[in-house]
Amino acid sequence: MTAHVLQLIHNLKREGAQTMAVNLVTSLDREVARVTVFSWRGGGPYAINLKNAGIEVTEPVRPGFAARIRSAFHLRRLIRKGDVDLVHTHMSDSAILAAIALLGTGTPFIVTHHSNRLLPKEARPKHLARRWLLRWATGRAALNVGVTATVAARLKEELGLPPNRIGCIANGVAIPDSAAAQAARRERRARWGGPGWPHLVALGRLADVKRQDTIIEALSRLRRQLPGAQLTIAGDGPLRDSLAERASRLDLQAAVDLVGPIDDVGRLLRQADFFVSTSSYEGLPVAVLEAMSWGVPVIVTDVPGHCDVVRDRIDGCLVPFDDPAALADSIARLAADQDAAESLASAARQRASSDFSATAMAQTYALAYLSALDPAGAIIRGEDSSNSLLESTTRL
Repeated sequence: MTAHVLQLIHNLKREGAQTMAVNLVTSLDREVARVTVFSWRGGGPYAINLKNAGIEVTEPVRPGFAARIRSAFHLRRLIRKGDVDLVHTHMSDSAILAAIALLGTGTPFIVTHHSNRLLPKEARPKHLARRWLLRWATGRAALNVGVTATVAARLKEELGLPPNRIGCIANGVAIPDSAAAQAARRERRARWGGPGWPHLVALGRLADVKRQDTIIEALSRLRRQLPGAQLTIAGDGPLRDSLAERASRLDLQAAVDLVGPIDDVGRLLRQADFFVSTSSYEGLPVAVLEAMSWGVPVIVTDVPGHCDVVRDRIDGCLVPFDDPAALADSIARLAADQDAAESLASAARQRASSDFSATAMAQTYALAYLSALDPAGAIIRGEDSSNSLLESTTRL
C-alpha cells in the first residue's frame, strides 16, 4: 500500500531545510509514498521544481500571519477527507501547526529538526510561549528527527523527549555522477594559479547566523598574497545591502559578487576553487554537503553542524569562528599546496557519497514513515537502541 505523506514546511525558498525537503520528496520511492508538499506560510522557487517533478504542491492563498489559521483549517480538511496518512513537518512552527491541526484526527506526524537552535531568537515572553508550545507539539509527534546526533541530543535535553520518540537521520544531497565530478576536477586544475584565481564560493541566506562578513574580511587579507582572489556569494536575505557596503568599504566591489538566489547550484560549484562557510552554528549544512559532493575543497568554521560533517585536514579544513585572519591563512595554505587541496577534495566527495546521499536519506525516512504508521511493526524504536532509528541512521 502506498502511503500519502504530506510534507509541511513554512515556504519553498532556496534555503537549507527547504533544499533537504526537496531532495527527500524527489528521492522517495513513489511506490512507498505519494507526496504532497504544503508550504503554508509562502511559496518560493522550489515550488516549480517540485511541480516539474510531478509532486503536488499546495501554497497559501495569501501569505502572512493569517496563513497559520487558514493552514490549520486546510490541513484538517485534508485529514477529514481521509486523504492523508501521515504528516511530515519541518522546523518548529510547522510542528506546532500540525499538532494543533491534527488534534482528534488520529493522524500521526513526525518532525524534522534542522538546526542546533530549536527555536528562533526572540523576546523572552514570546520565546517562553513558543517553547511551551514546541514541547507540547513534539510530545505528540510519533517521532522527532534530529539531522545530527547533536541535534537529537538537544531534543532530549531541552524538550524532555523520551528516547523512543527521538531519531537521527542525516540530510542528503544528490551526488553528481563520476563523469561530471571528474570534469569539474579537470577544470579546477586548469584554472589553478591563473587569472581570477582562486574563486571562493559561499551559499546561504544573507543573515547574521551565516556571518558572510567574515568571508569578505578574509578576502581582503587574502588578496594581499593572492591579488586575483574572487568571491561569489549566492543567496538572499536582510544583510544584502550591509554586505555590499562592507565590500565597497574594503575596495572589493570588483572582487565580490552577490548573485542572489540561483537555480543551478551545481554550475556555480563547478566554477569554485574553494567553498567557504562561516556560520555561527548549523544543523547539518546542505550547502557544505553539496560542495563536498562536487569535490570542492571546503573551509568551514569550527561550530556545531560543520563539525558533524567536516573532519579537519581529512576531508576539509576547520577554522575558528569569527576569525578572518585564520580563514585567510587556511585558504592561502591550501592555495599553496595543490596536492593537499585535491586530496581533501577527493575525500570530501567520498564522504558525501558514502554518508550523505539523498537516496540513503529517502530510504531511511521511508522506514520512519512505516514506523510512524505502524508503531508495532517492522521498526521497534523503544529502549533497545540496537534497533532504533537513532542508532541505525547516525554515521556522524
